[in-house]
Amino acid sequence: MEIPKIRRANVYLSTKDENIFSSEKCAQTYKEIQNKLQSLKFENSEYLAFSEIAENFKISGIDKIINLINHFYQNNFNNLIIFGTPQLEIEFNAIKEFVLSKFDPYKEYKLQCYFINTQETIEAIVNKLQYLQRSNFNNNAFIFTDKYPKAKQLQTHFQITKKILEHDIDEHILKNNLFYIGKYTSELEQVYEEFLKTNIILTSENIHDKYIAFSDLMLLLIGSQGIDIKKYINGYSMINQRFIKGELGKNEAFKLAWNLFSNNLNCVSFVCHLQELQYIGKAFAYNLNTLNSIPNRWYESVNFTSDSSYITQNIINGNINNKKALINLEVSYTNYDFQFTSDINNLDTLSEFDLLTLGDMQKSLKNHWPIIVNQWIRISSELILKQKILKKNLALC
Repeated sequence: MEIPKIRRANVYLSTKDENIFSSEKCAQTYKEIQNKLQSLKFENSEYLAFSEIAENFKISGIDKIINLINHFYQNNFNNLIIFGTPQLEIEFNAIKEFVLSKFDPYKEYKLQCYFINTQETIEAIVNKLQYLQRSNFNNNAFIFTDKYPKAKQLQTHFQITKKILEHDIDEHILKNNLFYIGKYTSELEQVYEEFLKTNIILTSENIHDKYIAFSDLMLLLIGSQGIDIKKYINGYSMINQRFIKGELGKNEAFKLAWNLFSNNLNCVSFVCHLQELQYIGKAFAYNLNTLNSIPNRWYESVNFTSDSSYITQNIINGNINNKKALINLEVSYTNYDFQFTSDINNLDTLSEFDLLTLGDMQKSLKNHWPIIVNQWIRISSELILKQKILKKNLALC
């Protein structure tokens, strides 16, 4: 099976006021952050281990992860059932759909990943396990992770899974279907004994639990989809060095962070213009809400154009003193574009119209939509002003 190459996308931050990044205050803050990164003198700096992992993988390779992925395919597993957090599922889908697109033509040949939320009730987990086992008899690999608040909870889920599977699978075969990928903890010693030694991958102790997009587990999952994880690692290493040593004018990550945290905003909406970006928008919102140190601020993800009415109402309604921002997520390189007729040269009736492609129409709508919203904001402001004047006149009467 030939896996398509990773699509290239240029990422840049577009803002009306580019001069803010040339200010002395901005440059000084950027220099301070660079110094802290290089000296690791900031909160949670002990969790930068993936930078070291990326560098080590560049040198030593990723044979252990590749071997496990090959093991899944060679033993005819159809599905990976992963016990993890909603964040793990969101970030996995964000990476997969951005690289391979929403409609992956090779999907049927790949391992399908199903996620079981470790925060769900026991009843919900049992129902999901029974459904998956009925649908895909004996072809499931169950991956337990360290994404549990307590080790006892993992033990409970493991015993439940084992009990359900024992009805259909021989005990010897059952062990081949159970895997553990995560940090070592002494509280799970008895659970480790239930796994084959070859089915246990212990990960670095210093991977931050909140940054799971850069972990051994994520490398395994995206690698199972045919994504070249060597490029993923090399790309991370390259961008990390660029952030530490690069110039301010070329650092898009810092520009985004500066815009978010230097403005007094109450709500930030990440607007996704392509289906491939829906999970990326969710990942931005989820992570920023988790890490948010600014009180009374909320991050959300919305899809354009299906959620356009919601976005508009969100801007117009509510407290007029609340400051809201829209951040458009786009891919500058798209896979395809087309016109609605292939016979445009022979249709005289179309000569008076602009022959726009679907992409042109989307860009046109996107460019004019904020103007329409601004008009509504002005109208709503005028109405509020008129209402205040009317109330004042009534009071005088």
